[in-house]
Amino acid sequence: MAVRHGIMQPVHIYPLYENATTAAWGMTPGEALAESGATYERISQAAAANPHAWGRKAFTADEIVTATPDNRMICWPYTKRMVANNTVNQAGAVLLTTLAEARRLGIPADRIIHVHGGAAAAEPMDYLARDQYTHSVAQNAVLGQAMRIAPDGFDRVELYSCFPTVPKMARRTLGLAADAPLSVMGGLSFAGAGLNCYMLQSTCAMVRSLRERPAANALLYGQGGYVTKHHAMVIGCEPADPAGLMLPRDQQEAAEDMRGEVPAFAGGHAGPATIETFSIVYDRDGAPAYGSVVGRTPDGARVFGKIDMADRDFVAHLLSLDRSPIGDQGRVSVADDGLQRWHAD
Repeated sequence: MAVRHGIMQPVHIYPLYENATTAAWGMTPGEALAESGATYERISQAAAANPHAWGRKAFTADEIVTATPDNRMICWPYTKRMVANNTVNQAGAVLLTTLAEARRLGIPADRIIHVHGGAAAAEPMDYLARDQYTHSVAQNAVLGQAMRIAPDGFDRVELYSCFPTVPKMARRTLGLAADAPLSVMGGLSFAGAGLNCYMLQSTCAMVRSLRERPAANALLYGQGGYVTKHHAMVIGCEPADPAGLMLPRDQQEAAEDMRGEVPAFAGGHAGPATIETFSIVYDRDGAPAYGSVVGRTPDGARVFGKIDMADRDFVAHLLSLDRSPIGDQGRVSVADDGLQRWHAD
């Protein structure tokens, strides 16, 4: 069904979270876009300072969020500089050994970086089978365990930045300030790439950072799929607390305990519904090409309706920077191809 709707690639699916979190956090789309720009501006500055980044240019927030011929809109509200760049060929390597072996080899104490613990959890691969799009329970479980491993906090962090919604959600879960540095590597738009060992390269970057500026705890957080697989690792310059090392890595049960009721999918529903979230995909000329609304029926079931792109007023309403359309009323019908269509009220 995702393929038939054309909402199947990560760049199409992350906006479901972007648009839902914007409303959940009480922000206008313009305010959320400004936060994304400021966040990615700081991440691009990290890339500019990283000699191993594929891109060494620091961009301003305006250069990141404004659609131009060389920064085309990909999927609302993401421009090219707000999405991971996959056409990069990079590699990295980390050498891991026991503390006893490191000492036997004569590695100086100030060069040794200790692993303090880690965590992992996942969301369902079927994004229509998730409980909501305003946060990720798997992300929350993983970051929660990382904070238990390092109860005094982190001196620095690397938050995966394939699309802005990921570090923005993670920053809030961690309780970091809005202007906190979120990367030592430089992000997937500017320094590394999805499908090209980004977190391995980030581990290398964090090790170099800790050797230059020692700190007790640093966080590496990565994810994959489309808000699907979540992993965290805590490392630092001081020997690990055995209690932290003994905490379980598998946090799937904790994630499931936090998961809300997953709504039934009502693909045959015809009638009223409200907008839960949406995704609009652009063509290479920078025009909105197609999109779909994920909605809820009056009894809470989930629907998935294609947008009529000829309804320019409704499309413009979805793309407004002044007001989020999440929660607006509409209705769905079932077309001859068996797919639902969304109709604005």
